[in-house]
Amino acid sequence: MKSTLLIIFALVSFVAKGQEEFEAFNYLSELKFNNSSSIFFDKKNAVVINKQRKDISKGQPFYCQHPEDLDGQTYVLVKLTFNKNANVEYTILYNEGSSINPEFSIYNDELHLGDITGWNLFITKSGNFYSSGHVNSEFNVRRKFQIKDGKLIEVKQPFLYVGLKSITLKGINLYETKELKNKIAFLPTDYEVEVVLADSEIEGLYLLKTKFGLVGWTKIESSYPFAKTIKDLRYID
Repeated sequence: MKSTLLIIFALVSFVAKGQEEFEAFNYLSELKFNNSSSIFFDKKNAVVINKQRKDISKGQPFYCQHPEDLDGQTYVLVKLTFNKNANVEYTILYNEGSSINPEFSIYNDELHLGDITGWNLFITKSGNFYSSGHVNSEFNVRRKFQIKDGKLIEVKQPFLYVGLKSITLKGINLYETKELKNKIAFLPTDYEVEVVLADSEIEGLYLLKTKFGLVGWTKIESSYPFAKTIKDLRYID
């Protein structure tokens, strides 16, 4: 049941955001798998594997002697090289685990470099990783990662783009400062609003834009499984 709901949420999110992130990487090849996820990459620098790990033959990389011990379905997706070092190969795996939390894992040979949570992963030939997905968050989160000194490192952003056009489910105050000082406006229930961005450091702090075009900060408590303050702004684990 949870798996079905997450797939529905993923599809709704895909339609709602107007495919912006997909259009940004329309020059990459897409590999769809598992009914709900995709990986995008430069096909000139890639070898597609696209097998469940339990089906990997003995003697091949990522062969698992006891597939019954795997946590959910694990896919071995593609093997990649990047322009800056064509002699180093990276392999991308995908797993949702028993709790249905989509996660891509990056390996150099069979050395684990790190994990990226999300429904979709975009990989450029220069070695940048971009992820998207409404997973363990209140909205569709977009992140960037790079490999440095043998580790997968997230490129920090001052804010996270939300871009959710919705309506209020209860009254909201907007403020001039992130400390919620100097009230700008009050938004009543059923008011059209756009959640522009979220602060990357302060949980629940959002910048909202009114229908008229005023912008201001507000604090919104996390809600699960249904939204309580702004429609569709809800936590999905």
